[in-house]
Amino acid sequence: MKKKSTIENIFFWSVLILTSTTSSFSQFSPGELSRAHQTLEGTENCTKCHDVGKEISGAKCLGCHQEIQEQVTARHGFHFSHSTEACVVCHKDHLGRDAKTVQFDERKFDHDQTGFHLNGKHSDLTCEKCHSDTHIVNQSVKNLLSKYPHRSYVGLTSTCSPCHADPHNGKFKQECSSCHTTTAWTTVKNFDHSTTKFPLDGKHADVSCSKCHPGFTSTKKDEHPDMKTQAFTDCAPCHSSPHVSKFENKTCNSCHTSDGWNQALRKPFDHNMTRYRLVEKHASVRCEQCHRAIEKATFAKVFLLPHQQCIDCHEDKHHGEFKQRYNNNCATCHTERGYKPSTFTLAKHATTNFSLTGGHLAITCYDCHYRTVSAELVFHFNNLGCETCHKDVHNGEFASAMNKSGCATCHSTEQWKTTTFDHSATKFPLTGKHVSVLCTDCHKQEGNKKGIVQFRKISVDCESCHKDIHQRQFVVNEKTECSTCHKTEGWHSLTFNHETQSTFSLKGAHKNVACKDCHHEEKTGDARFVRFKPLATTCASCHQQRNLK
Repeated sequence: MKKKSTIENIFFWSVLILTSTTSSFSQFSPGELSRAHQTLEGTENCTKCHDVGKEISGAKCLGCHQEIQEQVTARHGFHFSHSTEACVVCHKDHLGRDAKTVQFDERKFDHDQTGFHLNGKHSDLTCEKCHSDTHIVNQSVKNLLSKYPHRSYVGLTSTCSPCHADPHNGKFKQECSSCHTTTAWTTVKNFDHSTTKFPLDGKHADVSCSKCHPGFTSTKKDEHPDMKTQAFTDCAPCHSSPHVSKFENKTCNSCHTSDGWNQALRKPFDHNMTRYRLVEKHASVRCEQCHRAIEKATFAKVFLLPHQQCIDCHEDKHHGEFKQRYNNNCATCHTERGYKPSTFTLAKHATTNFSLTGGHLAITCYDCHYRTVSAELVFHFNNLGCETCHKDVHNGEFASAMNKSGCATCHSTEQWKTTTFDHSATKFPLTGKHVSVLCTDCHKQEGNKKGIVQFRKISVDCESCHKDIHQRQFVVNEKTECSTCHKTEGWHSLTFNHETQSTFSLKGAHKNVACKDCHHEEKTGDARFVRFKPLATTCASCHQQRNLK
């Protein structure tokens, strides 16, 4: 007994001496503890982990690491399957403050030892996808990490919810694996829809899940299938009604069944309940004339036909001429009572670029809007000038004027022969007697061109219209200048001045002598004329009696 007491005293003092200096401590301790165990540094704490004279058994480890003890007690997880092994097999310490205490190779780790087999999509995941602080549910592990932050591989459960958000929002209480597999989320096994409130029959039996449950096959992060029970007393939750509010007092199954939507065609149908009432000519049209049943065609393609415009069904006989002005709205001119007659009134025509006035008001539409050659109706004209419909009776004489104001320069729609032409703007203003002369008295048919009256390039000389009754007495350079003596106010309105325009001055008694006393009428062949020149100017030529004073 005395020998034993001596040995114990020696050991005690040896330890006391060794702990008194840093150098002696470094010789006693294998190295610094990890940051998580640094509070256990010092020889006074050695026995908190170590048994004197024995190997580390792990019993003291579990005294602190309750999270591991819970796995062993629950008989589940990696630490339970290796509970017979010492902790130091995987966990090493005294390697320094920042050293890893977990010693294992993630790439070679056999996850089956944890009791959670990685199969399906799980087999392709990296460790950190699951082993992160956000997925830990064990409170003991959470408490430990809050004190000593580090990466932990424990604290998870084998259920899906810690890693995967519940797309069903807690509606289904059973475990996910009762319907789903790890191969793919949309791979559902052993699910019998007949056990729900909506057994699948008829066409519904062939419908994929995603058709009714939105997002069933989606890979978007925030999009999940909606498995909630919907109000399926009618079809509306899944099917949009093509009838809008027309059948609000009726359910779909009053006309249709799940065996086929088109079964409704076998029953009498009131088309007036749709968005397109059948009136007038449309009321006698057979269903198949509009709704053509094409094999494998969708309901929308057969029944939900566009009907905003007539050309949705009818050919546009105007070839788009009214697209810009009337947006191809046939109702502007036509009704369902019939394509003819048109309802386009004179008042509507007045709103166009060509208002009907005068004689145009009495003309039928076909006279202007029908092309005989092509047998086509035309309503859009590139040129609204008169020549588009009317033949140029002037044979191009007024081409320059036509380019400016057209036929309206002279004519109006009131009457063709009523002209507004201003002759004073020409080289031959109309004055005196000319004002009352008919146009046709001067403007006659051009040569042998029947119906073509000449208006231009007409001589303005008097003899071009008037006969020279003086028998060329006053011709100068082959031209008789009538205005030398006459005015347009009248033939006898003379402007002749005997003093300045002749070689015989009228003086004295001659001033009162009548013209005819000197200028006598002569005859040449069948022509009678008054002699003005040449005329003798001697006295004897007029005064032949001797007693004449």
